[in-house]
Amino acid sequence: MMWSSNYVFPHFYLIATWLHASGTQARVKDTIANLDCAPGVACIHHYEAVLRLPFNRTDGGAASTYGDTNATSVPGFDRLNDYHFLSFDESFLSLVGDNASYEFFFSVEDITHEGPVWIPDKKWVVFTEINKFWQYRLDLSVKTPILSKFNASPPIWSPAGGSYHKGLVYFTCPGGGG
Repeated sequence: MMWSSNYVFPHFYLIATWLHASGTQARVKDTIANLDCAPGVACIHHYEAVLRLPFNRTDGGAASTYGDTNATSVPGFDRLNDYHFLSFDESFLSLVGDNASYEFFFSVEDITHEGPVWIPDKKWVVFTEINKFWQYRLDLSVKTPILSKFNASPPIWSPAGGSYHKGLVYFTCPGGGG
């Protein structure tokens, strides 16, 4: 089972891409994935979200994951959905530890958008739902995590992701929304 939007961190594996790494993992020749870099963890080398050809995805009509991509040129890619966690940055391994596990806390719609934002000084994860003017805030500063909705100021419609810099979250969005 892999993280999906039904779990506490939608697309949790993406959080690893925002953490600052002290270095990068050595690349394994002819593969982008180290399938057993830690128990239950597959490591994706060098932020390999851009796959080499040939690969294809479904038409987007059904919920899918990174591992659902058909990437026949990438050894082991067809096994990514067998892992609980995908790491795009070696600092993620220190975050989840030697015995990485997850626990179900919240149920959200299967239409959360990519690009959650980690806000380290508040211990929040901010993410969005498609076609909404509000965002989710997952507060990890308390013993039992709290999921709530909030409105950015100014309101942002359907952000596709964002970045945290000097106390502010900068969202990107397609525009529109009425």
